[in-house]
Amino acid sequence: MPLSAPLSKTLGVGLALLLSACAQGPSVQSSVSQFIRPYTADVLQGNVITQERVSLLKVGMRRADVAAVLGTPLLKSVFHADRWDYVFRFERQGEEVQQRHLSVFFKGDRLERFEGDEMPKESEFVQAIARPVAEIDPATLQPQAPESSQAPAPAAQVTPDASPSATPQAEYPPLTSGSGLIQ
Repeated sequence: MPLSAPLSKTLGVGLALLLSACAQGPSVQSSVSQFIRPYTADVLQGNVITQERVSLLKVGMRRADVAAVLGTPLLKSVFHADRWDYVFRFERQGEEVQQRHLSVFFKGDRLERFEGDEMPKESEFVQAIARPVAEIDPATLQPQAPESSQAPAPAAQVTPDASPSATPQAEYPPLTSGSGLIQ
């Protein structure tokens, strides 16, 4: 099917602009790539460790108790059996990468010491990763009647002289417990 003259001219001009932009080289391409970027998902890796969690650590705690407070460590080295490393990394497009590290050292089965980056308070952490919520107009949340060219079907009328047995009832099996019928 042949294209109309105005449409073919528009397509021709668009194609010419696209090809000239490609011919300009990296300068035009880099300026275009500054405005058009693909979506990249937020990447959250590791354990979320806050000041409140670190404050629960006490020298002499057992390994199981430390794991209960901080979670399973991201890194358990075969070569360093008495060291657990907790690493946290949060990457979001257009923002600075957040990264924190906490190392926990054991002597036998007991916590000897721990060291690492300063951890944020829980409220600070939530604030740092939260995105602003778009304001929503309450009027848009109201249910809308469907637009239809036909009038709605009339609702079923119940007359006072109609017997309840006239309408079909669904039948369900009786409820039972392990010992028989529920009474």
